Parts: sequence; structure tokens; C-alpha cells
Amino acid sequence: NRQVELRALINKEACDLRLLRRAIFGMFGTRQHAGRRARALALTTDYVDQLVRECKSGAIASLEDVELRGGISTNELDKLSAMFHGVDGAAVSRQDRVGVADDAIARLNEYRSDRVALLLTDFPDLHWIVLAALSVSICVTFLLESNQLVNQYLNSIQLRSLFALLVGVFSATATLCLDLADPFTGSFSIVSASTQVGDLRVCLQEDIREANAEASEISSSTRQFFQSLFGGPTDLNGSKSSSEGANRNDDADGDSGSERESLKLSP
Repeated sequence: NRQVELRALINKEACDLRLLRRAIFGMFGTRQHAGRRARALALTTDYVDQLVRECKSGAIASLEDVELRGGISTNELDKLSAMFHGVDGAAVSRQDRVGVADDAIARLNEYRSDRVALLLTDFPDLHWIVLAALSVSICVTFLLESNQLVNQYLNSIQLRSLFALLVGVFSATATLCLDLADPFTGSFSIVSASTQVGDLRVCLQEDIREANAEASEISSSTRQFFQSLFGGPTDLNGSKSSSEGANRNDDADGDSGSERESLKLSP
């Protein structure tokens, strides 16, 4: 039941992350908002990375350390929500997408809380001590009762077979409990459920590259516009035409100077 619930929560988080990605494109889909889109997608990618770290072997130990430090509720969704409710959120193309993104963030926080609670609710140490003591006591009791000179119903081979069967059952029970203790290891591992999250991270990284490329194109075109507006022409043709104009002015000044000198020398 625990493995099934964890798998369902991971699937729900992956679905809502895709919905959040679409909502970000709805808010910052235009070229003028490419920088904001890149920042929002980067924060979403950071949360996806955190989700991947929490869905692999050893995640329970790391979550326990985070819980002891008091930061179990800290994630990148807080920064993303602050961005939506700040200046960047006021400049979005469609304001209704902000509500969709807020709902997705609220559901993601709920799913993560349930998932972390399931991961941190494991078997206590006393549980393992009781199981080990029970197994040892049953084995010792069997050995004491079977160590008799006369056995009315069982011979030596049958007693050895029963003892081997008893030890095998206890070993299988211990292995089963160890497999169920960590949902990301053993025969009941659910690591495959996080594969879709890794695919989503690749999509987000590609979206960030495209947004950064659009933002750099806009900034370069804006810079060229202001340079042409305040600093004169910046292309090679413009500089060439300006130099040719300066040469023509110098030639005209030289011709006028020679004419003035000729007038002075004439009687």
C-alpha cells in the first residue's frame, strides 16, 4: 500500500509539473517576456531536480537530515510563487494563467507533503528488535525441544529439514521487511516511476535554452537600435559613407582655398 501511494503521488506531481510548465508559457510566452520565462522555468527545473533526489536510493536518510535541520518544507516553489505575485507576475500576458499556476503550486506542495510523510514513516528500531528476538527465541525453543534421545514421531533427517525450513522462513521474512523499508531499493522498488520526471527535466532545460536565446536576441536588437539612434550608424556601409563624405568635404575645402589663392595673385 505504501509503494502504491508513493507511485501515485509521483505520477500526480509529474502531471501537475507539466501543467505548471504550460501555465508559465501562457504567462510569459511572448518574446518580450523571454527573460522572465527563463527564470520561471529555471525555478521549476530546480524543483524537478529536488524531486529526482527524493526519488532514489538513500532519499530517506537525506530527508531525515533535512527534517532535523527544520527545512523539510523548503523548496523552489516558494520562490516561483513569489515571482508570480511580484512585479513579474503583474506584467504577464494573460492574468488568468497566474491563478492556474497558483493552483498547480498548491497541489504540488500537497503531494510533496504526503510523499515525504510516507517516506519518513518507516519501521522504528524497536520493531526490528522485536522481530529479531522473536525469531531467535523460536529457533532456540525448537533446538531445545528437539534435543531428546527418543522422538516418537520425528527422526534426525526430519528434524534437520524442519530446522532448515524454519531458518529459511525467518530469512525470507527479514528480506521482505528490508525491501519494504526503502521503497527505492529491493524487489518492490518504484524508481521507475521517477523516469518520467527525468524526461520532464530534459524538456525544461531545452525550454530554458530557447528562452535565453530569445532574450539575448531581444537585448542585442535593442542595443543596436539605441546605438543607431544616439550614436550614428554602426554598420560598415554607414561608416564608409561617412568617411567618403568627410573626404569630399576636405576636397571641397582644398579647391576653395586654391581659388582664393589664385584670386590674390591675379592683378
